[in-house]
Amino acid sequence: MPVSVAGDELPLPEEPGTRPLLTLLRCALRPGTLDEQIATELLTGPLGGTDALGLRRLRRWLKMAAETASSPAAGGDLLAAAILDPRELIMVPRTVTA
Repeated sequence: MPVSVAGDELPLPEEPGTRPLLTLLRCALRPGTLDEQIATELLTGPLGGTDALGLRRLRRWLKMAAETASSPAAGGDLLAAAILDPRELIMVPRTVTA
C-alpha cells in the first residue's frame, strides 16, 4: 500500500501540540533534565498557562522565600526546584498567582 508523506509536515515530537507534553513526560521520568529554561517553557506553554508577568511574579516570590529560608537554591534554578517539589508552591499568595 503506497503512502505519501508531505515533506513540510513536522515529526510528531516537534508538533506544537505534542512537544510540551513530551517535555513534561521526559521531566517526570528524568527529573534531572528539568532546568530553569525547561521550567519556563512548561510554565508559559499551553500546559502551564502563565504569562511573562505571572512568571516574573513567581520568580520574585520564590527568590524572596528562598532568601528568607536561607535555602541553598536561592541562587539556583528556583523554578525547576519549585516544580520538582511543589510543596514550595503551596504558600504562594493569591496576588502572585492572579
